Amino acid sequence: MRNIVEAGKFIAPSLRQAWADFLVAAFLKRTPVQDEIHNGNPPYDAAMAKFQQALEKLLGAYLLQRLPSRSYLVFAHRYLTDRDTWTDVQ
Repeated sequence: MRNIVEAGKFIAPSLRQAWADFLVAAFLKRTPVQDEIHNGNPPYDAAMAKFQQALEKLLGAYLLQRLPSRSYLVFAHRYLTDRDTWTDVQ
């Protein structure tokens, strides 16, 4: 049997990360870059990538919210490797 993880403890950090990615994307979208590639235009490619990351994190937070408050959580992420959280109970 696996350890029961409370999904709710990851919602607020996911939302903060989504908001930070959104702010970076908005900044990139309106900031011209003087280089060979962008030639004074905003880096829309980088902005769209950050918007996508923000959306993925927002979707992750939404899914965590929809889970029961105590459920078997299969949520492998490099930031969620806390030893106390991810222990298996045999």
